[in-house]
Amino acid sequence: GRGTCWVDKACFPGSGAGPRERVHGTKSALLASKAFLVLLSQSYLTRLWCVFELATYLESTAPNYRKLELAIPHGLLAPSEWPNFLDAIASFSLEELRAGSEGDQPELWRELDRILISAEGFQQWVRASVLALL
Repeated sequence: GRGTCWVDKACFPGSGAGPRERVHGTKSALLASKAFLVLLSQSYLTRLWCVFELATYLESTAPNYRKLELAIPHGLLAPSEWPNFLDAIASFSLEELRAGSEGDQPELWRELDRILISAEGFQQWVRASVLALL
């Protein structure tokens, strides 16, 4: 059959939607997805929206993480770039997350809090999952 493709930037709910609608609309799309492709950059794990989307998808597909694929920009594949790239993943911290829209932060944190058992446990889970998928 025919499938659909969620392209985050292109499918983001319109500006008329409030934070709750944007977060829950995105979550619904992720939960309905059969696969998830991440364009992984050094800054990916610093963006609250990205971590919310990644965690939501990982949680919903556990333990079938192979439904998630990582695409790495060519420039990061150079041997000289790997140490910084891996360090950016290994040093993921909830405290360093930032959101593009301040208005979305409370709703995104509410959703992440639902997944969190502990901050350190969540951080280790994200780090290990991303590193394992490399």
